[in-house]
Amino acid sequence: MKNIQTVLVLFFTLFCLIGIVKEKASASTLNITLETAKEMAIKKFGGQVIEASFDNDESHFEITVLTNTEKVEMDVDANTGEIRVTEREVNNYFIDVDVNDPNNLSIYWARKMGLINGYKDGTFRPNNMVTERQFAKILVNYFKLDNKSNGNISETEINYNILAKYGVPLNGYNDTKLKDMAVNRGVVAQAIAYLANGSNNLNESIQYLLQNKITTGQNNEYQNINIQKYFGSENVLTRKQLVTFFYRLNYANITNVSSVALNVYTLNSTSDTIYINDTIPSKPSSAQFISQDKAIAIAKEKVSGNVTKIELDYDDGIAIYEIEIQNGRIEYEIEIDAITGTILYLQSDYDD
Repeated sequence: MKNIQTVLVLFFTLFCLIGIVKEKASASTLNITLETAKEMAIKKFGGQVIEASFDNDESHFEITVLTNTEKVEMDVDANTGEIRVTEREVNNYFIDVDVNDPNNLSIYWARKMGLINGYKDGTFRPNNMVTERQFAKILVNYFKLDNKSNGNISETEINYNILAKYGVPLNGYNDTKLKDMAVNRGVVAQAIAYLANGSNNLNESIQYLLQNKITTGQNNEYQNINIQKYFGSENVLTRKQLVTFFYRLNYANITNVSSVALNVYTLNSTSDTIYINDTIPSKPSSAQFISQDKAIAIAKEKVSGNVTKIELDYDDGIAIYEIEIQNGRIEYEIEIDAITGTILYLQSDYDD
């Protein structure tokens, strides 16, 4: 009898041990990673994960998925993989932006930040070219420039007026046609790098964007050979490419205006000049200009030789220094923005 009881106890103990082992094996099998939780969410709802984190207290993953029709927030149990939807709402996102577009997150971020609104029909038109007018608006909004005005003028003129006071190099200050033309990558690079870093020429501006991974360039065959061609400075941008620039700026924590631009704004802040209806503004005070010595120093960063002429002139209302430099039998003609110090023109001629 005692032998039978002993056998029964042994069987019972073995049965319990098997159960514990199975339970542990099951728990181990069901324990999932964040990447697995994201994959499960996409498999169930489709679309793209835009937010994902782990709640250690509740032992679950908090996942947000964006599809073409809705935004779904859910908890995914870290042990069992069970998905529990916590919030589901209609996606008021742009109807023409595919959720799997590589620029989707940039566009989503830009709309959330209020940098873009899209069109009345609910579209963003991501592959349309960016006009300088549109770029100017995003530039003002991103850097949070004071664009309030008590005057009865359009939003566009308010934006251009404030950018002019900061000395931002743009083409459309006095020309409606230029405002509505596609802006090229070179202009975008100079405007952004000037506001963010005080960069005052195209090469320096492109280098700033490359160093901060705002761009990776377009034409690899020119890398380390010609920085402007590598960047594609003459090419235009699509709307989705532009918001990606600003998304990367934000990711790099580049949100403040440079001291150079702030100093120019301080000099200009006493001016009431407003660019209404594309009329040429009154000439700014000479106190706002960089000095002739500064202009010459900027020119000599590019070329060497003796200065034979320097003259302040106006081109369509924009103050420029016209400089001529002679180096042996080569003569250089350089035009420099008298406010920002940006090199606008450089040409060399060989004297026979």
